[in-house]
Order: sequence, then structure tokens, then C-alpha cells
Amino acid sequence: MIMRQFKLYLNLLLLMAIGMVASCNDDFDRPPMMIPHAAHIDKVNTTILDLKTKYWKEDKNYIDTIKLTEAGDSVVIKGRVVSSDESGNIYKNLVIQDETAAITISINGNSLYNTYRIGQEIVLPVTGLFIGKYNTLQQLGYPDYSDTYGWQATFLPLAMFQEAAELNGLPNAAEIDTISVKMAELPTTPDGIRKMQSQLVRFDGVSFVEADGKTTFSESESSTSRNLKDEDSGNTIIVRNSNYANFKSDILPLGVGSVVGILSYYSGAWQLLLRDVDDCIGFDTSIKGSKAEPYTVAEAIEKQGSEKTAWVSGYIVGAVAPEVTEIKSSADIEFTAPTTLANTLVIADAADVKDVTKCIVLSLPQGSQLRSAANLQDEAHKALLGTKIALKGKFAPYMGANGLIGNSGGYDEFVLGDGGGSSEAQGDGTEANPYNVAGVIEFINTLGADNESSTAVYVKGRVSNNSTTESTITSFGNMTFDIIDDGNNEKSFKAFQVYGPGKKMFTAVDQIKVGDEVLIYGKVVNFKGNTPETIAAARLGKEKGAAVIILTWLEQSEIVQYGDYIVCYEFDASPDHLAGDIDYAGEKTMCAMLVAVELLNQTAGYDNYGKFMDGLGMITTVIRSARKHVAKRALDFAQEYKDDSIIYTMGSGAGYGAAYMESICIFMEMQWLDSSSIHTGEFFHGPCEVTDVNRPFVIQ
Repeated sequence: MIMRQFKLYLNLLLLMAIGMVASCNDDFDRPPMMIPHAAHIDKVNTTILDLKTKYWKEDKNYIDTIKLTEAGDSVVIKGRVVSSDESGNIYKNLVIQDETAAITISINGNSLYNTYRIGQEIVLPVTGLFIGKYNTLQQLGYPDYSDTYGWQATFLPLAMFQEAAELNGLPNAAEIDTISVKMAELPTTPDGIRKMQSQLVRFDGVSFVEADGKTTFSESESSTSRNLKDEDSGNTIIVRNSNYANFKSDILPLGVGSVVGILSYYSGAWQLLLRDVDDCIGFDTSIKGSKAEPYTVAEAIEKQGSEKTAWVSGYIVGAVAPEVTEIKSSADIEFTAPTTLANTLVIADAADVKDVTKCIVLSLPQGSQLRSAANLQDEAHKALLGTKIALKGKFAPYMGANGLIGNSGGYDEFVLGDGGGSSEAQGDGTEANPYNVAGVIEFINTLGADNESSTAVYVKGRVSNNSTTESTITSFGNMTFDIIDDGNNEKSFKAFQVYGPGKKMFTAVDQIKVGDEVLIYGKVVNFKGNTPETIAAARLGKEKGAAVIILTWLEQSEIVQYGDYIVCYEFDASPDHLAGDIDYAGEKTMCAMLVAVELLNQTAGYDNYGKFMDGLGMITTVIRSARKHVAKRALDFAQEYKDDSIIYTMGSGAGYGAAYMESICIFMEMQWLDSSSIHTGEFFHGPCEVTDVNRPFVIQ
């Protein structure tokens, strides 16, 4: 108590002293404001874009010394500061921008904002300084050599920068030009990349993918990437947040708004750096409508037509009946399971609702995780009727009824079950402490490409999709299904051909239902798109400015970081030759063909585009019918030629691609048989000479 009084007494004395000094100095003149004037302001002779263009190289890393102009003059640039390290999110970087471009200056100093405020004009004689790249971002910096990466740009000594940089005038943020851009329009050519790197930009109509009312800008242990999504195009960009930022623990804003930041570039991919949390503009500060606190169906119905993007939670009660294009009454809904079609879902605030006016109707996108996990057509999904589900989308009419639109069907836009799960890795793979899904994926990531674990492990999770068919049960007695961590759809794990306890055969599909908690035991395989040669090719394309399209069946694949467009295809895990587990319009080769057709239609036009899309809708029925048609012949062929050491394939026209793939992928890769694909037009140029009654040919 004595100490507190003593401190208070000292503070009073200090305040009294300050008051006395202030009163004594009332008559002194106020010192004049010093406005800096750059000595080289009249010698500026180069724009930032011209400087970047002159010293641009396509290399991922390099360093070069800036030389005199051809006239023998020093190169002088100017620009206004558009960055700030005050929040701690931008580290040892200063960005200046003129009317042509912007450039990052890597400086070995902190608290740069104290001297170089946003809007401050800087004149910079750069002859003798260094320009280069660090992991694809062009910048002014200092030479650094790495045995792995060679010469690259690193931090310029602070004293060297201070000696060169000249302040001109007072900071004036109003002079800064913030560029409004669309993610879909971000450049991929060297000229465009060079111009846009480090610019201060603004994205409108965007939302944070991870925003759920709980997730923060950054984890506390390390810098964290969050994803910003364009609500119109669906494109995303990484927002890189430092764990040293003063807003690291702030909750990600909800809803749709605008985001301003420095458009950075790392390893051939665009990233956004926030200067401060105030760079997020116009977002919802309430958590209502978030993943953590979704709207009820009744509340979502009240907001119909508002185009509000939010989460809604309800119970699965049915799907739209076949041949219905406009919902006019409850008779247009199948309030049962299984349903005739798999392309829609109807939810309500209670599991027993059968009044469509009290329901929300939504589409289940073809080939999506949402359709795979939640459609009511699959026999194994009957138990989903009455199950709770949360979904993200816009509250707008669909098919003439209260609707939810814009849900892409990704795991980040729905939660099947009660939710509340964790995405953190847990467990050690033992029976006493099994891996959760996040844990087993973390373990799998330590394995090499296509490598199998040396020992079997235990994994625990909740079934999100059972793709097993009745014929598979009858023929093999095993199941293939996906599991997720309870209430968390961010990551999934596929269990192939699983048997029951004690390796007993299953006798019915519904022995494993969607929503069941299961404990599985077996070896795991890293089968996820991280083949080094494929990744190297994607990385090279990205570095050279090409538009890179990635086809993968697993969204967590390492390769996706190098793609401008990610196409997720479905994987047919069925061991049954008569039944497929998937909608074949979403199969790998069909996705590749769809990409090619879309490119053709959007660039040169394709007269038969409509017919192609109609055919795509029938492909699953065609393939399944064809399977049954050739089933006996296929089994007879396999039985007769199973011991042969070589099998040829032949085809021409549209069939040659199938013959090639059958030879390369099926016989050679999968069966380890010698094989060769032959164009039928070349049969008489050699192949016929080795043909006999015992030589197997497959004609596509």
C-alpha cells in the first residue's frame, strides 16, 4: 500500500512539473515544420516499370547490379510508399509505387513505418544498388548465394538504403492509386506479372473461405495462409498472415466485403499481404450466419432474395422429384429415401417437415464432395434422411422455391452431422490412441510418392460417404468408404476394400452407414499426386507464366499449389466389374476431355457444345450398361489370357487414345505385363507378322 501511494505521489509531482514547464513556455514561438525536399527530384529519369523490365529475368532467383543509363547518367526512380510494417504483418519490406508499377525493397530493418509512412514520396538513385528475385518475386535487395538456389536477392543493409533514399514532401495517402482487380484476371504472362507484382490492389465481392466465427487470421505458432474467394468466379488467392502481426488473433471477418493489400508473388503464385486488419472493408462483424452460428432454415427463408452469403443449418428431408423443373407444391418433393435423383437436396428445421414452403432447396453439384456424401439416391445413404447438415451459400430462390445457391460442393462449404470437430492432427496410430483423419493424413505426408507404410495403423473417423454397391457385397464382402473427423469436412480419408471385425465379410451395404463412427486398421499408402516429375513439370509451367490446369482426385495434393485452375475428378474404387462407384462424368479422362472442349468452345467456338454436354449427362448410364454387356466376355478373356506375358492393344480415331491408355496404364502399370499400343492402320506394317492364335490383341 505504501508503494502504491509513493508511485501516485511521484506521478502527481511529474504532472505538476509538466504543467509548470508548459505554463512557462507559453510565449515561445512554435518551431517551423520541416518539409523534406529530395535532392534528386529533378533527376528522376526512369519509371519503376522501365527499371523492372530492363533487369527482368525469367529465373526463379537471381541478382544483378543496376548500371548507369546508356547516356552515362545515374538511374533515378521515385514512388510513394504503399506498405507498412506497423502491424507486424509485413516483415523487412518496403513497397513503393508510381503510375506504372510497384517494387518491393527488401531491407534489413524493422519499424520502417516510423520514417517511411504510407503516402510518403521517395526519390531513389538506384545505380550501384542491386535488383533480382527471391523465389520469383522481383525486388531491390542485396546479393546472397545459396548452394540450393544459387544467387538471389536478400535484405539490403538498412544504412545502404537510408543513404540512397530521399524523402520528398510530406506523406499524402490520397496520391496513392489502389488498383481494383479480379482474381480471374490476374496475369500469367511475364509482362503482366512484372507489372502487377507488389502493386497495392483491392478485391471486391470476396469472402474468407475459412471464416467461421472462430478461425483467426493466423495460428500463434507460425505464419498462416488463409484463402480469399471471389464470390462471382469462385477463384481464390492466398492471404498470407504472420504470427507476429498484431491482428493474428483477430477472428476472420464473415460475409462478403472488400480486401486491400500488397499483391505479392511467391514460388510462382499470387499472394496478398495485408498491411493492417483495417484493409478488410465492409465485412459482417456479427457471427450470426457463420459456420459457428448458422441461420435456421426459417431465418434463411426470411432472407430470400437478399443474395446474402452465409451458413444455414437444418435437417435433410428429401430431394426434388424427377421431371420437375419448377417446384409448385410439396408434391414436387420426394420426402423419402432413397430418392430417384441425386442432384438436389431439401432441408428443413425439423426432420419430419413435409411442407416445401418451410424448406430450402439446393443443387448438389455434379462430381462434388457434397453430392458424393449427401445425396439420397444411393442405397447406402438412406440413413441420411433426418440427418443434420450445415451449408454455405446465397439465400436466393432455386427452381421456384426457397433456395440456397452458389454452394460449390466442396468440403469447406458443408458440414454433415452435428459439427464441432477439430482439424488438428491427433493420435499415434495405436489401438489405444488411433489417428484421427487429420493425423493419418499428416502421417501419410511423411511417406514418399506411392509408398506404403511399413506397419498397419489404427484410424478413427466418421463415415461421410459409403460408395459400396450391393453387387460388391455379394461378390467380395468388403466396403469402400470415406471418413472425416467428427463434424469437420476439411479433410477426408478413403478406406479401400475394408472387411469387418476379424476379417469377416460384410453381408449388407447398410452395415456401414453414413454418420457411423468407425475404427479401421491397415496399412496406408501415399497415393496423392506428389510424383516428383509431375510436380516439377507443373512448377516449371507456373514459373514460365503458363496457365497451369491441375487434375487431381485429392484436394490436399502437393501439386495444387502450382495450379491456376484445379479440377478434382472422381476415383472409381469399386472392385466390382459390373458396378461403378461414381458419376463417370466426373472421372479423370472425362474431366480432361471436358477441359479440352471448354477451351475449344471459349476460344474458337464449338457448334456441337450443347450436344456434348447432353451426352455428358448420359455417360454414366452408357458406361454401366456397357459394363454389363461385355462382362462375360471380359471375364472369359481374363481367364484365358491371365498367364500371358504380353498383350497388345489396337485402335484408331477416337479409340486410339483408349488403346494407348489400356496398354500403358492398365496392362503395363497395373498388371506389370509387357504391352504395346498399335494404330490399326499400321497392323499390316509388322504386327500382323507376329499374330497367331495364341497372341492376345485387345481392339478398342
